Amino acid sequence: MPVILGVWGFAMFLWTKIMFEVLFWEGITVLGAFLISVVFMGYIFAFSGVMAIIFLPINLNPGMVQADIVTIVGKSLIPFVVCAGLFGVLSRLIILGFSERLSNELARRYRWDWSLTESAVNFGIIIGVPCLIHYVMCIFSTYANRRKGD
Repeated sequence: MPVILGVWGFAMFLWTKIMFEVLFWEGITVLGAFLISVVFMGYIFAFSGVMAIIFLPINLNPGMVQADIVTIVGKSLIPFVVCAGLFGVLSRLIILGFSERLSNELARRYRWDWSLTESAVNFGIIIGVPCLIHYVMCIFSTYANRRKGD
């Protein structure tokens, strides 16, 4: 597990550093990208635990519990949205504290009428894509366990 967390953390560090440089005028600081990757490693650890508890009946005895992909996604979608949302809020707070110029750029581009702006969508992509990749990996590994008894 420590190796997996380290790989996810390193990949997240590179992803955030590169994508903030590409999509925004002001890039994120190295410290900000590092802290986001550390928080992401915590997200991976916590979310994997939540998924293990939710999917315990399916993964405990592979092939014994029949579940289709809709059932698997249905059981895990709300925890995913909550965990990913919490990670997004924590990431925004890290940017607020450790990347002042990027935080000012994000705040300057946000509209107060709750409409989506380009910077909000870009921030959502940067934070959401790694979470979604991990979620899809959890779903397909559980789906594969469900099929082992067939």
